[in-house]
Amino acid sequence: MIKVKITGAKVIANKFSRASQRLDDTKKIIDQEVDLLMSRSRNKAPEDTGALKASQFKIPLKNDGYGYRVGFRKFYAPFQEFGTLRSYKATGEYAEFDKFASTFRVSQDKSGKGNRPRRYFLHFYIIARKSILRKTGTVVKNIFK
Repeated sequence: MIKVKITGAKVIANKFSRASQRLDDTKKIIDQEVDLLMSRSRNKAPEDTGALKASQFKIPLKNDGYGYRVGFRKFYAPFQEFGTLRSYKATGEYAEFDKFASTFRVSQDKSGKGNRPRRYFLHFYIIARKSILRKTGTVVKNIFK
């Protein structure tokens, strides 16, 4: 008869058990940050008629992992966010949105007709994204410590 003893098997089993619990922790972090993003952006959204605020949505992702699609359904939401007077000049963390934002420029003349950017969503999105990455990164890093 041959006896085989694997040392550390219990430690590995505990780490996997802890990893499952940490996955639940990351889901809680995502839920909290998305809810915070939604409340902040809803509070800062322009409120001429209230239709923009009422069009806010949160849809769970399917087949793409855990998360949500969050935004505003009104067609004019990006026009409010990026403005229509001049082309959007994005720097730093906002640079990834520069090409997208430039499509909402409407006013070509110097009459001044149009609206200035009203940062009600993008700023809070970037804050939430950074917070989620920082918090979940720490949780994941500590799983197998």
